[in-house]
Amino acid sequence: MLRRSDGYELHSPKLKILRLLRSLPAFSASRFHPQKMVEAVNVLYDCGFEGSLEILREHCTREISAEVGCSTQDLFAVTRLLFVPEEGGAGFPDARLGRPEPALPQDPGLLPLFPLHVHGGIPFLLTTGYLMGGQAMPPMAFLDACRSRCRLRQAPLQPDDHPFQLVDEFLESTAWKTLDAPFRLPFLVRLQALRAISRICPISEKVRQGLLSGPSPGDIWLERRRAVARLPIVWDASTNQYQLAG
Repeated sequence: MLRRSDGYELHSPKLKILRLLRSLPAFSASRFHPQKMVEAVNVLYDCGFEGSLEILREHCTREISAEVGCSTQDLFAVTRLLFVPEEGGAGFPDARLGRPEPALPQDPGLLPLFPLHVHGGIPFLLTTGYLMGGQAMPPMAFLDACRSRCRLRQAPLQPDDHPFQLVDEFLESTAWKTLDAPFRLPFLVRLQALRAISRICPISEKVRQGLLSGPSPGDIWLERRRAVARLPIVWDASTNQYQLAG
C-alpha cells in the first residue's frame, strides 16, 4: 500500500479531511465559502465527537509543524457549527477572538451562532473581522474547552436547494436588521451564496470585484440571481455539494 513520507496512506479518509481543513478560506465575510464549510463540518460529523476532535487536534499539530500556524480563529467556524453546548452547561467556549465588526446584536437570541448564522441549512459569516483586545485562546486549549463543554450537533448540515432565495430572505429578516451592518456587508454575504454554487456557476473576477467594491453591487446581484433561477440546482448530501438535477 502506497504511503506518503508522513506515514499516511495516499488515499486515506483522514488525509482527505486534513486537506479539506487546510483548504478552508480565512475567517472573513469576504472569503467565507459555505459549501466548503458544510463539507468540512459534515465529514467531521461522520467521525463522531471524539474522532472529530482528534482530527482537529492533528490538523493544528500539522499546521504548526509546517510553520503555517494554526489560529483559534481558523478553528472557530468549524467547531461552532460542528458542536453545540451541553444543555445546562456553561455554554460554548469563549475563544476570545476580540470585538467583531459589526458588533454582537443587542438580542443575541436572534443570531445565536454569531458571527455565524445558519439559514436554510446554509452557513454564512457575518463579520468583516475582529479588533483584538488581547490574545485569543490558544487552539489546543480551545479544543479542550469544546471537549468539556460541548457535544456533537444532532444531524449533519443539509442546505436548502435555493441558496440565492435564502440569502435574500435572511437579509430581509428581523435577525439581520438587528445588526449595525456596513453598506457592503450584505453583498459580501451574497458573494458567499455565489461561492456555495461556484462548482456549477464559477464566479468571474468582474462579478467578484463588483460585489466587493463596485459602484452598483445590487445590479450585479440581481443579474446573477436571474441567471441562476433558470438552473435546476439541488443539494447532494452524498457529495456535500450543489449539483444540477438530472
